[in-house]
Amino acid sequence: MDGGELGFFGQLSFLLDRGGPLMIPIGLCSVLGVAIVIERILYLIWTHENPAEVYEHVAELTRGGRTREALQYCQSQRGALARTLGAGLTQFRKERRRMEETLAVAGQEQLARIERGLRALEVMATISPLLGLLGTVTGMIRAFQQVAAVEGSVSPALLASGIWEALLTTAAGLMVAIPLMIFLHYFERKREKIGLGIEKYASLFMHVREDLDEAQRPAAPAERKATG
Repeated sequence: MDGGELGFFGQLSFLLDRGGPLMIPIGLCSVLGVAIVIERILYLIWTHENPAEVYEHVAELTRGGRTREALQYCQSQRGALARTLGAGLTQFRKERRRMEETLAVAGQEQLARIERGLRALEVMATISPLLGLLGTVTGMIRAFQQVAAVEGSVSPALLASGIWEALLTTAAGLMVAIPLMIFLHYFERKREKIGLGIEKYASLFMHVREDLDEAQRPAAPAERKATG
């Protein structure tokens, strides 16, 4: 039966059968890759935030001496910046170096959560076309073995059939790898953008603390005399 006479699942089964055993790992890469892409998209939607708004709100509360309220706000949010600033607020009354280290570690932890699954996605996007190429090579070997086993003149249809079946794995590998690579680059750019935002606003938040420390520092004798 011709594959065109079958339904969708029938055509899929037909192509898997014609493409050979290496179509199975390519199919697994496709399924796992789609699962990771969907999970990462849902995670980015779930943790979406406006970094500028988050920072301005936390900074305003902090300048007003309402650090506890600012911490509660950060802990109620799901975004990477809010969680990072919340970790810094837990050390707000400690020494400056300790707060800086806490912000840095919390930021790295948030970025690690964003990167989760991307390494596996990269591996599948890389090996899928290689599996397809390997399937094509082994398929071509089988095709020419069949040709060599035929005595007399070789039918062009026999040779063409073996070649197109061998090329199926390369096509399948590329069809899996190309969209996975596109999504991988998209997630990496999102990670880079979020990371730059965390670094920027964490530095600005340290300036807020420095301003508060400066305001609370006793005035120098000369300054007290001048103001007196």
